[in-house]
Amino acid sequence: MSEVGVGIVAHTSRREQYQNLINEVDPTLVSVDDGTKGCDRNHRHTWLELLRWSDRPWLCVLEDDAVPVEGFIHQLTQALSEAPEPVVSLYLGRQRPPQYQSEILTAVAKADANDACWIVAPRLYQAVAVVVYRDLVEEMVAWTLKRKYFQIDDGISSWIGRSHRRVAHTWPSLVEHADGQTVAHAKRSPGRVAYKTGTRSQWTDSQVIL
Repeated sequence: MSEVGVGIVAHTSRREQYQNLINEVDPTLVSVDDGTKGCDRNHRHTWLELLRWSDRPWLCVLEDDAVPVEGFIHQLTQALSEAPEPVVSLYLGRQRPPQYQSEILTAVAKADANDACWIVAPRLYQAVAVVVYRDLVEEMVAWTLKRKYFQIDDGISSWIGRSHRRVAHTWPSLVEHADGQTVAHAKRSPGRVAYKTGTRSQWTDSQVIL
């Protein structure tokens, strides 16, 4: 049995994408928004509903434009068994946020050179695919509610900093980002994709610090 309950944050304009994602990951729930909730509120809603409907020790929220690697659930389960932190990102991407790209690129090169399974950072860079240990979800959501002016990734990062935790990014990423038209923001240049996606025959707790 998988150790993780999965929820999908979806938008009505991306029906084909989230239907494909449903077929691939067999989620516990899907929260489809027509724009009424908004992206950040829909994320918080999905986290709390996962907490209600899944008894798994880890909870995962995927955005509808996440593209999982082959054998995603197996890879995710194996990775989480070695996770060095209680907050895990399954995606580390190019372009966004721009102010951190130089240091991310340095960490990526170091992870490749050392065959590290994890890039551990003081913040969450993107909310494409996030996993949190279930005992921390309620605390995390409560903190982001106090920071409603933040986008959800910044809200989670604020909570991480406040609670003196870190984020372990799987290396390579276990999801790609379908770099199409954004729903929540103005049109952006193409190239918002993962530095590297892939699978491992064995996951360990080996890590580099960003």
